[in-house]
Amino acid sequence: MSTLDNLVPHNHHLHFHPSGPSARPFGRMGSMEVNKVMASWYCAHPDIPPLVDETLEASQQLAKQVFRDWDRLHAILERHETLIRRRWKEKTKFQPQGILLDTWPT
Repeated sequence: MSTLDNLVPHNHHLHFHPSGPSARPFGRMGSMEVNKVMASWYCAHPDIPPLVDETLEASQQLAKQVFRDWDRLHAILERHETLIRRRWKEKTKFQPQGILLDTWPT
């Protein structure tokens, strides 16, 4: 039995019954099974856009931006590393701790 067996018509919509005989967590479903469930759900709810594609696109763009930002910060750090190290060594014993706690209080 697949998870699709737990989808039953009700008021012209399909509803998942988590206590059905073959119910199990979504994490253990195969990707094809998830696709079938999602396709059934979107067919029953045509007014709701498929957000999976939009979310995937947004996450990919954000991931690219994170790596671009990291590359830029890394280049800045490499360019000024000597100066940063020299200034850090000039600090008293407790100044670096205060700077780090101000930056990351938790």
